[in-house]
Amino acid sequence: ATLAMRRSQRFVAQLGLALEIVGIVGLGLTISTSVSGWIIAFWLVIYGVGVGYASAQLTGLILADVPVRKSGQASGTQSTARQLGSALGTAILGTVLFLSLAKLTFDNLAGIPGLDDAARQQISDLVEQTAGTIIPALAQKPGGAAIAQAAGEAFASAVRFTSFTAAAFVFLGLLATLRLPADTKRRDEVPAEATA
Repeated sequence: ATLAMRRSQRFVAQLGLALEIVGIVGLGLTISTSVSGWIIAFWLVIYGVGVGYASAQLTGLILADVPVRKSGQASGTQSTARQLGSALGTAILGTVLFLSLAKLTFDNLAGIPGLDDAARQQISDLVEQTAGTIIPALAQKPGGAAIAQAAGEAFASAVRFTSFTAAAFVFLGLLATLRLPADTKRRDEVPAEATA
């Protein structure tokens, strides 16, 4: 709140979205089968701080140009749009993750001797259907270490690709904030002599 008062709500929202992009891209760049959980946590903390900054300011920014008498309708529309965007974003990113996970797993398994196309397809389907949670179990089977390694690398690559896709959408949101007003004083709150 102090930062918003010293600068503007738009600046805080833009800062939040920028931090979100940094967190998502950082996660995408560092994700691997051997990455430390602390590194992942670091990027997620940056992303979380960004979400906090951006979310706290967006409603006020969006409703800034709406007369008070219509603020209820505008708030409901904004809330509906946010929920719709969240659902669509989850669907799009989920699709990107699962499709890329299946394809990358199938491709990575090509280098393992003794696996024909049918076996590769079966394994890639299992990895996709379980969102990668079956990968540790694959390593426990005889000769499964190489399969688990290939699937794990495919999962990391799929997460990387999905992260970059998400960052692109957030970047579009950041660009959209350039159209938002820097001053959030409502039009019908401006003194009459200021508009005369």
